[in-house]
Amino acid sequence: MSTAFEGLMPVKKQQLVYATINEQIQSNTIHAVQIITYTPAEWEKAQKMGIG
Repeated sequence: MSTAFEGLMPVKKQQLVYATINEQIQSNTIHAVQIITYTPAEWEKAQKMGIG
């Protein structure tokens, strides 16, 4: 959950996450990743719905 995701398209959100783990991906420390991003408002809504 981050305000950094507010107003961004899903691809841009993914790029932000990948930028933080790119070194681990390149060194094969991380082989696969599943990305689920939330803004604080999205997280609150997901929690009310029992998601996340």
